[in-house]
Amino acid sequence: MPATPPKVAAVVYNPIKVNIEVLRAHVEAEATSAGWGETVWLETTVEDGGQGMTTKALEQNVDMVFAAGGDGTIRAVAEGLQGSSTPMALLPSGTGNLLAVINRGRAARNNVTGQRPACAQSK
Repeated sequence: MPATPPKVAAVVYNPIKVNIEVLRAHVEAEATSAGWGETVWLETTVEDGGQGMTTKALEQNVDMVFAAGGDGTIRAVAEGLQGSSTPMALLPSGTGNLLAVINRGRAARNNVTGQRPACAQSK
């Protein structure tokens, strides 16, 4: 019986909002630990906030799309996934990420580093 190919994730990220070296190290370590294949990395641009990158990820038949950036990046990836059955995971970043603040007790503590981002700290 042929081996099942490993699952593949894509990370659509805003290079202004994330430290790509740190993000890549954490995501690759977790993907390897979970037995996933090589991660697809797609950088947003001024012209494309993430919808086009998400479409590229879907064209590669990824099993999950991570949105790494601020509210705009997360919204753009969600828009790009509309009508798709591919799940989305959030890696909220940025200085004022409203999603992380609103979900202070959930999403903010479960970011890629396992630490709460500054925007989610109690005031």
